[in-house]
Amino acid sequence: MNGVIFGVVVVLGTIFESFGSAKEFRWDKEIEEELGVTENWYQYLARTVDPEPVAHRYISRLVTSFYFELTMTFATMMFALGTSVIAFFSDSRLNVFAGIGLIAAGLLFSAYFQIQAKKTHRVLCETRKELNERIDRAA
Repeated sequence: MNGVIFGVVVVLGTIFESFGSAKEFRWDKEIEEELGVTENWYQYLARTVDPEPVAHRYISRLVTSFYFELTMTFATMMFALGTSVIAFFSDSRLNVFAGIGLIAAGLLFSAYFQIQAKKTHRVLCETRKELNERIDRAA
């Protein structure tokens, strides 16, 4: 039961984090024209602090998030299938309905994590492209 509770907390924490990121993205778009958020962001990332660009830490964090989301795409479904099998072989009809609910939740969370992983992958690719162009221009 502790593992299940921990898993639920991790999944919900990740979902809430993405909601916050989506809100931040909307706020950035609202003030883009006034403050040049995108340009300032890439200038900040291209800065070198203690022999490496700031972007190395940012990209490292994105890669970690990306692999977590990608892994959770499969892990949530496997977890749901495994716990559903246990529920189906139990004595109670209520557990059969719980098993069906778990499969549905597994499919939903799996789809959610796949969408998030695809978004994170795009941000990684765009960031690398922009930073490489900036480095090439500066050289």
